[in-house]
Amino acid sequence: TGKVNFIPTESALLQGRVLVFDSAGKEVYNADTEISNAIDLSFLSQGVYSVMITTKEGTFKNKLILSE
Repeated sequence: TGKVNFIPTESALLQGRVLVFDSAGKEVYNADTEISNAIDLSFLSQGVYSVMITTKEGTFKNKLILSE
């Protein structure tokens, strides 16, 4: 679906920075945004990405694989 889902620990809405890197390490998305429970990355092509979300709660890093 192209969405990254996660569950915030303290509140339903967090202010944070979202960074996404492609498999070559190139930054393909960078945003300061309010994060609820999903981030729409459906504009990205199929492939493997690294996602880093930083909020006052800390930093979340994970691999994202987008395919049909």
